[in-house]
Amino acid sequence: MIRAAICDDNEFDLSRLHGALENCGTPLKITVYDSGETLLWDVETERAHFDLYLLDIYLDGSNPAGISGMEVARRIRAMDERAVLIFVTVSQDFYREAFDVYALYYLVKPVEQEAVNALIKRAAAGLQQQRELSLPVTYRGRTCVLRYENIEYISSSNHTICFHLQDGEE
Repeated sequence: MIRAAICDDNEFDLSRLHGALENCGTPLKITVYDSGETLLWDVETERAHFDLYLLDIYLDGSNPAGISGMEVARRIRAMDERAVLIFVTVSQDFYREAFDVYALYYLVKPVEQEAVNALIKRAAAGLQQQRELSLPVTYRGRTCVLRYENIEYISSSNHTICFHLQDGEE
């Protein structure tokens, strides 16, 4: 199942996108956020991990000091280079910045169900390909995903498996 986060400060747009995702035909576990700060707090404190992020660029439109969806995307990308980022916005002004964070897609509101269906199908195919090349490991209640290409070797001692990664981490 794909874990998806929607972040939009407009309640109507958030509800509409949530409904479109529920009706896309792909099993999703959807979590909604009405601010970038809340989403980042959950992700940065490891309370939540998502495969797919749908972000409005103009977050906290009523609060000039609020964080933008583009900044949320930059911070997520810094933590997770494989996350699927999708912008859902009213403006076409940020295409260039979307490429900088390697966004999969850029939807302009109002979103249509057919566009969401095609987008989720494309994202699901890419995520499936990633999962086939990685190994989820759970230790002390925390799950991390190891890419096969990052594993140098695996050792075992006293019923404990140790993954030795190319960057020296164990």
